[in-house]
Amino acid sequence: MIDRLLALLTNRWTRLVLVALVVGALQTTLFGDVRPFGTVVQFAFLYAALAGAIHGSEVGAIAGFVVGFLYDTALTTPFGLTAAVAALVGAGGGLLPFLVRDPTWWSISLAAAVATAGGVLALPVAMILVGAPSGIGGAVVGLAAVAAAVNLLLSIPMIPAVRWTLRDARLPG
Repeated sequence: MIDRLLALLTNRWTRLVLVALVVGALQTTLFGDVRPFGTVVQFAFLYAALAGAIHGSEVGAIAGFVVGFLYDTALTTPFGLTAAVAALVGAGGGLLPFLVRDPTWWSISLAAAVATAGGVLALPVAMILVGAPSGIGGAVVGLAAVAAAVNLLLSIPMIPAVRWTLRDARLPG
């Protein structure tokens, strides 16, 4: 019984759900109110992009879907739309190992910023595809640039947290 509980607690997917709850709470509270240059900080996209850049496209897509799904519970957009875009952001961040053999912290941060910008650009397109009004208009490129710059700075302290959350811990034995 204790072994099963310990295995559950050391599972990276359990840690992902718990950390995704914290990321979603920060996204909807603190980063929902802090708006540099009138832009919402895309903390959920940052987490998804870093998960992909550090652990690969598959893990990034799963992490993005989980974080986006939890973020969708607080949004008025069609349910699951942010989860789908965040999964694409995580998978896009996971393309870094194809471009760089041994990624450094700055290349991981840069990949997260680029993936965030792609997610900010893709979200209004996805909203239009499902028939929801995006309400963003032509300013989306500026919003993507600001979100990428902010996430470039925020990625530096987030890299160790994402590494810890999604590392594959093995129990001895």
